[in-house]
Amino acid sequence: MTQFHQLPKRFTEIGCNFIQRHRAVDHVCCFDHQMKTQVSVTPPAIYYCRNGHRGGGWGEVVWSSHESVQNSGMMAVRLAIHLRFQRIWVLGCDWGSTTISIYDDIYHGDKALPRAPGRRKFTNGALRQMEEWMTKRGVQIVSDRQEPFRLPVVSVTDFLAHYDTP
Repeated sequence: MTQFHQLPKRFTEIGCNFIQRHRAVDHVCCFDHQMKTQVSVTPPAIYYCRNGHRGGGWGEVVWSSHESVQNSGMMAVRLAIHLRFQRIWVLGCDWGSTTISIYDDIYHGDKALPRAPGRRKFTNGALRQMEEWMTKRGVQIVSDRQEPFRLPVVSVTDFLAHYDTP
């Protein structure tokens, strides 16, 4: 993920949780309501939490009952779909390769925040949901690792080539 922090900003960007410590984005998604207290609401970015937890500068992302949105990254994809972006690239989706985050000091330093050491970051339902969005909504995962996705992903090299010459 850190390989993308220095990219020049060319498009609308949606990030998760603490991304603004490394990159200015247009929208920030935070799935776990306990995490909201750790995230500084700093306009002009627009902040979103899941349905039922808005307030204090936070809007909400709402999804249908047939969708399986289970984390901030998925919530960011759902927001991009709701905002009707024509192209949606998902950067930093490292579900199959690691549970480590550059923000582990924050996640694991506060006992009230969710923890998942040693576990994968996705469930089968989340994987099915992402693949449905890939098929039906044109969502593209950017990664040099195919796993855990069964559908093709976009390599980092191919993404960067397209990003540099839109």
